[in-house]
Order: sequence, then C-alpha cells, then structure tokens
Amino acid sequence: MLGVLLLISCLILGILVLYLLVPGLTFEERIFYGFDLGVILISIACFVSAIVFGFNLLQVCLTSLCLLIVSFVLTFWLRSRVAARIKNELQDFRSRLKLRETVWFAEMLLVIGVFFFHLYYNSWRLYPDGWYAGHSFIWGDLPIHTGLIESFVEIRKFPPPNIYFSGTLLSYPFMADFFSSILMILGWSLGPAFVIPGFLLGICTVAGIYLLALRISRSVFASLLTVVLVLLSGGMGFIVFLVEANRSGNFIHTLLNLPSYYTGLRDYAMTYPNIVLGFFLPQRPFLLALPLGMLMLSLLYRFRLSRRPYDMLLVGLASALLPLVHPHTLVTIGIVSGYLVVEYLVLSFLCNDKQGCYRALLSGVLFSLPVTVGMLQVLWQLGNLGATSNGGLSVQITTRAIATENYIWYWLKNVGLFLPLAGLIFVVQGALPNRIRSFYAPFALIWFIATLVVMQPFDCCNRKLLVYWYVVSAVVISLVLVKLILTGDIISRFLVAFLIFLLVFTGSLDLFRASIPSQSRYLEFSNEDIAFANQVKERLPADAVYITATQVHHPITDLAGRQVVLGPPYLANDWGLPWRPRMEDLKLIYTGSSRAQDLIRKYGARYLVIGPTERQLFRVNEQYYQERFPVVLRYGQYTVFDVSSVYGSR
Repeated sequence: MLGVLLLISCLILGILVLYLLVPGLTFEERIFYGFDLGVILISIACFVSAIVFGFNLLQVCLTSLCLLIVSFVLTFWLRSRVAARIKNELQDFRSRLKLRETVWFAEMLLVIGVFFFHLYYNSWRLYPDGWYAGHSFIWGDLPIHTGLIESFVEIRKFPPPNIYFSGTLLSYPFMADFFSSILMILGWSLGPAFVIPGFLLGICTVAGIYLLALRISRSVFASLLTVVLVLLSGGMGFIVFLVEANRSGNFIHTLLNLPSYYTGLRDYAMTYPNIVLGFFLPQRPFLLALPLGMLMLSLLYRFRLSRRPYDMLLVGLASALLPLVHPHTLVTIGIVSGYLVVEYLVLSFLCNDKQGCYRALLSGVLFSLPVTVGMLQVLWQLGNLGATSNGGLSVQITTRAIATENYIWYWLKNVGLFLPLAGLIFVVQGALPNRIRSFYAPFALIWFIATLVVMQPFDCCNRKLLVYWYVVSAVVISLVLVKLILTGDIISRFLVAFLIFLLVFTGSLDLFRASIPSQSRYLEFSNEDIAFANQVKERLPADAVYITATQVHHPITDLAGRQVVLGPPYLANDWGLPWRPRMEDLKLIYTGSSRAQDLIRKYGARYLVIGPTERQLFRVNEQYYQERFPVVLRYGQYTVFDVSSVYGSR
C-alpha cells in the first residue's frame, strides 16, 4: 500500500513542479513527463536525507511528504498562474479530443501497454527451478541492478559503498536502483520493486517519444509511425532470417521457432540491439532518464523556435538532476544545447543583431549555471573512485566493433536503411522545414561522436547516445514518409509501405521471439542460489567484506547485496578501477598460499565463500580453510568460512 502511495506521490509531485515551472505543455506531457520527474526528485531527495538521517521507513515517508507539502504550498501561492495554465490546457485538450488525436494516443498506449506488461512480466520471472531472465541482455545486466538494490536495503550506508570493489564508494548512476530500494523499504519484495517501476517508466518513455514527435512534426500519423520505428528498430538481420528460413524449407516453422536474435548476430558483426530489448528492459538508469530527456528535447525545440532564454534555464535545471541518474543523457543534452546556443549567437552576429547576441549569451549562461552545480555530483563520483582510478574515461578515435570492418558497411548492417534515409533527408534541400533541419543538425554531430569517439573502456556505452539520434531521426524519417503516403500515387504508397516493412522487420522478429517465454528464457539464479542468499541475509552481517569468485550471478553480491573484494572484472574495468592486482591476489588466497592470510587482512575481509563458481574459476585449496577457520554457514554447494581470526584479538 505504501509503495502504491509513493508512486501516486511521484505523479502528483512531478505534475505540480511542471505546472509551477514550465508553461506551454499539454495535459499528456505533464502526466507522463511529470511521473518520471517525480520519481527522480523523490529518489534524489531520499538519497540526500539518507546521508543525514539514515535510510528507513520514517525517513522515506517524511522526505516524500515534505516534498509534496512544499509543492502544494508553492502551487497555492501561485494558484492564479497555475489555474490559468490548467484552463488553457483544458480548452486545448477538448479541441484535440474532438479531432480524435487524444483517442489515437490513448489507443496506442493501451496496445503497447498490454505488450509491455507481458514483456516486463516475463523479463524476470520465478519458475519452479529458479529465477529466469527473459532476454540475454537482461540476463547480463539484471544481477548488477538486483545487487545494488539489495545493498541499499541491507547495508544502508550512505554514500553507498561499491559492493563490487570493496574499499571504494559507488560511482555508478544508481538512482533508478535506489528508487526500487525505496519501494522495498516501504514493504515491496524485490521482484515487484524491480519490474513495476520499469514497466511504468517504459510507458512514460513511449508516451514521451510520441509527444516529442508530435511537437516537432505536428502530425499525429508521423508521431505514431515514429513510435513504431523506434520500438521495432533493427538492422539487416532479417536477411539472415530469410536465409535460415529458406535453408530449413519451412518458413512458418522457422518463424515460430526463431533460432536467434537478429540484432545480436556477433558472427555477422550485427551487434546494435533493438531499442526495447537492448535499452528499455535492461538499462534501468537509461529508462529513468529517457522521459526527462524527451521533455528536455521538447524544450530545446521550443527554444529553437522562440529563442526564449527561459527555456534554456529549464533545460539546465533538468540537466542538473542527471549526473546520478544517467550521465549519457546529460552529454546528449549538452551537445544539443551547446549547438543551438552557438547557432543562435552566430546567426545573430552575422545579422548584426545585438539583442539576439545578448539573448544567445544569456541563454548559454542560464543553461550553464545549474549544470555547473549539477556537475559537482560528477566530481563527487570521481572522488569516490579513488586516486588510482581514471574515472572510466578512455578516449579513442575508433570502436572495437568496427576496428576490423568497413565503417559504413558495419553501420548499414546494424542500423539498416534507417541510416541512409536519415542522411538523405538531412542533406536534400526541401525535404525538411528549416525549423526541423536546424534542430536535427546537432544529432548528426552526436552520430559521429558516438560512432567514432569511445569515452569509456566498454565501447557499447556509446550506444546510449545513439538512441537519442535514433529517436529524432525517426521523427524526421516518419514526417517525410507520411507526407509521401498522403500526397503520393499508389506506387509511391506501396514503396513507402515496403520500406517501412524493411525498417521494422528485424526488430519485429526479435520482439516476437522475446515475447514467447519458451523461446527466450535464461536462468539467472537457481533455487539453491536464492535460498543461500536468504541464509546469508538472515545469519551474517550486512556490512562485512566477503571473498568470492569474480563472476556475475553470484548470490553473495547479486541477491544478498554484500560487499566483495572484487566482482565481475568488466564492471571494474568500465568504472576505471584497477582490478587486475585484486584478481591475482584472489588466486593466491584461494590456493592457500603463504601470503593468503596477509592478503585477507589487506582487504579487510571477514568471510570467504567456496561454492560452484569459486571451484570453477580458481584452484581452490578447501582443506587449507577447513583446517584453519570455522564454517559459519553451509548450504548445498556453498560453504562460508569466518576468516576474521587473521586479525587476532581486537
């Protein structure tokens, strides 16, 4: 019950804040952008108050209540302004309702909502033999998020420790996971606290994509097509499917029993995933940021039309929330904002418009001031990593994926006809109105930055920038295609329909496969893993450091939320942490070398775990520990030793 009240509070808070600060939105924008904004505001406020007062039920309730009270007081104080905005939006809503625009929007959300409910329900589901993920992307990413959620609830230290690299503080953008931990504090179990916010934010993101497209294109049909192109995104993988179907001799059987995901064919260097499967489901921080990102892009488009500095101030204020939510969205908004301000300044200078120059400079300052304050969060994050870290920055002018392949051919395979269409529409004179062309220009810059400059060791992180390019490109492509459908002859309409089919064929195959649980099921944690983690949470202290294997899907970190000396090396590498010395030390510890006890003291560990993954990854000398240290927990294949005696009497 308290969790449901929190979700309602997020919606009310976000709507009130938007009414107080942002004029000129529709009811739909206030509802769907407002819910996301409310989740972010309550998450950040609860995090800050947890540092001071601790993380508990009373603290969460009082913090959320204080935010609501402040927003209600401000709304009452500015009631005349808010009432005028509500009156204008009511009139606008009634007029659009008569034209059925709102009805189409609602019908679209209903259809997608039913599908998303099925998809999210199966994304992480408990079966008789354990917990299963509904897609390989979820299988890889989900354990990290469950580990962070459990660590917030179990350890309750703020700023939070990095459970995957003991002795450091967490620098990952964790607000999405922290919100799920708030729901757990309010009484929800891990499953609903994980899945339900994802489902709701997924609906908000779809609504945000539609509303952004509608604001730019001013066409309901183009907006609907934009949603279709984004959700069914995919490259040229359908060609592989057709080859496989032809080889099998039974098209229907191949379709109903798809052998693979066609946006994840590594043998063919097709690795850019469908946006729903690759970003909506597994990328929880990204999903939390996307609706807010759509709102900021709407404000930036409005700035491009009106040149009002206040819109840039609003974008700056929203951007200041992003460092702990999703830094890649901050980078995207920074590039677009910077381009539009510079464009305004240059055009005003060339036209000898002094007032325009002043307004452009003022717009840049109003954007930069709140962002500068928000960047203090980035400095805090980098400080948490420690002096031995590079902050996860690793700039290269290439990507691993295309280092051995032709650049253009690689991206044609991965994005398909979408890429040449977007480029052609951008460069052909008259294909787009000037207002849209100039707004789209910075996204072409984002494309080249994201595909040529790697800013983290894990180059796939650049794909998060490309999602914004893809969304806005889908808007301009949809606008042109709908225009051709409405004004062209029968042959033109047929060709456009065939082109749309090719654009969504691969993504449709992948979503179809993901929607069938029997075809898309990956074991995350066995019943033994789950029961062992529950035993750890019940019987062993939450703030101790554990020595475990370094593979993902370890119940100590991912289900019990405990700190370990070293988790998955790819995480430490992506965060710029020096993991290799720790890996070598773990090998010495598990072999029972002469330095084992010194190394245990070095990392301040209290417990050592020997289970299936430890035996698989290391040459474990189990006898060494059985002879020297007591067993504090034994469950199935797992044994936990208390190694605190290496510190002597304290």
